[in-house]
Amino acid sequence: HGLHLVQWSSLRHDGGLIGATAPVAAAILGQLARAEEWLLHHADAQYPASGAGHRGWVGLIKNRGRTVGGSVEHDHQQLLLSNLPFAEPPATRGLRAALLAQATPGLQVDRLDGVRTLVPAFMRRPLHAFIVHEGDDAGWLHHLPPTTLASLGLAVARLTLATSALMAGSGREPAWNLVCHTGEG
Repeated sequence: HGLHLVQWSSLRHDGGLIGATAPVAAAILGQLARAEEWLLHHADAQYPASGAGHRGWVGLIKNRGRTVGGSVEHDHQQLLLSNLPFAEPPATRGLRAALLAQATPGLQVDRLDGVRTLVPAFMRRPLHAFIVHEGDDAGWLHHLPPTTLASLGLAVARLTLATSALMAGSGREPAWNLVCHTGEG
């Protein structure tokens, strides 16, 4: 069972999360966190318990470009509720700590209050990165402190803008996927 929602973050075609200012990025992530909280606390019995009083699992997807399935040009995010945990990317306990431990200056792309954007040494593909929360293991957006949630929104805005600019600068259509599966840990 599942549910698929689309969040339009701007009435302007070129507005939204990609390259958003800090207040706009914080507002967009705040809306997603409230939607995540509502879905996890109001899902019925067909969604099994998933930790901390929640039912079901939530995933966020943002894609850009036709070659990766981005068929709508208007900047938007997709919010998924599933009765099964997501298989990709795998929930790997300890990954956050390992990423932060190897966060050398050469691998760190961006650092905001409580959030780092990293390109880990084990990534073999270009333009792959992780945005890592430096605090505890809070895995749900609505469990993050407001300042961390705002930093996460700005990190996403900066990373998506930079990735799009790098791809456009190399003569390619900006085409990428951003995937976030929230949950315990």
